[in-house]
Amino acid sequence: VHGDYWKMAAKISNFLISAPILKKKMLDMGNKLKIIDCSYSPDAIPGFMSSALMNAHFIDLKSLHQPKAAPFSIPTSEHFITKMKEYGLSKSDHVVLYAQKIPFGAYRAWFLLNAFGHPNTYVMNGSLYEWLEHKYPISIDNNPGKKSPQPNGDFSYKFIGQDYLCDIDEVINSIKKKDALLVDAREYEAFKAKSIPPRKYSHIPGAISLFSGSLFEENGRMREKKDLLELFLKKNIDLAKKIIVYCNRGVVASSAFAAFAYVGARVKIYNGSWGEYQQSPQADAFEKLIQNLESCPISY
Repeated sequence: VHGDYWKMAAKISNFLISAPILKKKMLDMGNKLKIIDCSYSPDAIPGFMSSALMNAHFIDLKSLHQPKAAPFSIPTSEHFITKMKEYGLSKSDHVVLYAQKIPFGAYRAWFLLNAFGHPNTYVMNGSLYEWLEHKYPISIDNNPGKKSPQPNGDFSYKFIGQDYLCDIDEVINSIKKKDALLVDAREYEAFKAKSIPPRKYSHIPGAISLFSGSLFEENGRMREKKDLLELFLKKNIDLAKKIIVYCNRGVVASSAFAAFAYVGARVKIYNGSWGEYQQSPQADAFEKLIQNLESCPISY
């Protein structure tokens, strides 16, 4: 296993922060702590406007991704750095990400910040639910377009997340060689849906269905490690193998990436995910090969 992978993995596997610890950080760190609502849903902006953590900012995930590129694809270093500076992020900042409900968006932002090398990046476990359960103060009448009190930060990292991403060729070759497990993080209804031509399947052949939502409790907390391990065992996911996760565009898969990293697995995200695969010429050739086999290696 590549040494740089595990060096980086050790850093990112300790990413959860509780509401009480965050509250203490808010008192101790002042402006060196950036709290960001990364909610990703149709009601995200109204939700932020009516209820947010004190001094929190709102980030629109769409703004972090490259214009004119595939939706939610990994941005160029230049684009991402520009956006982080606009949000006022500096190298020395501690960043805590959260969401109003299930934190898919928070984990996508967490993945991107780690992929660009920013240290001290955390996700508040339990999101806004957790904060409200402790009856901590919130801010109302918030402006989602509010600028940072420290605009034009010195964020200047370069992309270092190559070991955490794979392309369609690696996905297909890994399935053929059986040296990795492919995990579909979309809802099961999408996994088993009727296929849309030219695809013969509604998911990548060989994939195991594991919806990212099942990795969290109802209050948005990530499930305990022992519970995650039991779930992976139930799904016949061998953590000794490399894990490749995908969804439609990469947002939901980032939560699955985090859960596998949390239990110490070697995990990657298929950059492009189903959105790319379903239109790819490589997928055409791969599915023809699958159809010619006596049995199709699909796990449900």
